Amino acid sequence: MIIAALFLVVGMIERRAGTRDRAQLRGLGATAPLFAALFLVISLAALGLPGLNGFVGEFLIMLGAWTAFVPLAVGAGIGVVLAAWYVLRFYQGSMQEAPPEPAAFGEVRPVDGGVLAPLLAIMVLIGITPGFFPAAVEATVKALPVIAR
Repeated sequence: MIIAALFLVVGMIERRAGTRDRAQLRGLGATAPLFAALFLVISLAALGLPGLNGFVGEFLIMLGAWTAFVPLAVGAGIGVVLAAWYVLRFYQGSMQEAPPEPAAFGEVRPVDGGVLAPLLAIMVLIGITPGFFPAAVEATVKALPVIAR
């Protein structure tokens, strides 16, 4: 769901700006602050910010890696740090740098907001109530045959 939202955001950027080339995009938040805010929330969900759905998955993966093989967990932690660096660097460059380019970049249209709103709502819902989803699949997982280690 996070990846789908990120692809939608990139598509919206390309449609409005006419390019996906990072070198040609900067300061979009000055002309489209709501768009920048939506992109920031989606980016933070991708990075695993607590309260958003990415945190739940990253935490469970890191916990499982830590109990199974500590070097794997350390490698995953390094990956999380690198992902945070490149996502936040892209956000900073494309949304915060000045002067805005392209200058005519438009704000979120109602149709775009209508597409992103359900994804954002689910991201927050899963982040706030993460226990619901493991409980919903617990019976199915317990019914699976145990794989010998």
